[in-house]
Amino acid sequence: MAATIRDIKKRTGLSLATISKYLNGGNVLPENRILIEEAINELHYEVNELARGLVTHKTKTIGVLVYDIQCLFVGSMLHYLGMELHKKGYGMLICDSCNDEKLQKENLQFLLSRKVDGILVFAVGMHGKFLHAAKKANVPVVIHLDHGLKKETCLKALELGFSSIMYDCSTDSYEDNVRKVKEMADIAHSYGATIEGELGHVGDNPDSAEGSSHINPADFYTDPKMAKDFVDKTV
Repeated sequence: MAATIRDIKKRTGLSLATISKYLNGGNVLPENRILIEEAINELHYEVNELARGLVTHKTKTIGVLVYDIQCLFVGSMLHYLGMELHKKGYGMLICDSCNDEKLQKENLQFLLSRKVDGILVFAVGMHGKFLHAAKKANVPVVIHLDHGLKKETCLKALELGFSSIMYDCSTDSYEDNVRKVKEMADIAHSYGATIEGELGHVGDNPDSAEGSSHINPADFYTDPKMAKDFVDKTV
């Protein structure tokens, strides 16, 4: 039979209130913390996150809504996002909208039904009406524009309230890329939004470095010195 909070009470001699406070992230005396942690390890106690969520109204889960999980950029972002969330004690629930706005809206409702603590959206399009349900439920939402190829697209996203944008000028010359991204960065920051740019080619189509056996992928790697120079000139 799995250990319970009452087993910890019996092992430590502490009150249920003190133990519960510790388990829910509250501050307890250092000596009590040591006793509780020793009991947890000895009893192999596992926190019931569902029960905790009923008390704290937190599930320690972030919903991630992506437009296409097959996209190389999305896959990379999910990898690093998962690592950072793990460091904070969070997990993530991923929904693929398959570039379908109707499915995107349904996925949002699914995430809300799972009582996630927040939602990160890689949107299918520029229509944000589907997010009204999250606002009504008082669930924080961060929404990102991926691969905005035109200045007008990025400006519209900022006006609509997007939290972050990507301005992709990688097909321009390096000098023009720097100039355009710097200009957009200044605008984005005035909206309180973050911005990313791109150098080189991410290879998400059959003619890319990753998609062809006749091309050496190393030829498409970004020079670290160039990347640093790009950041220095666009922040």
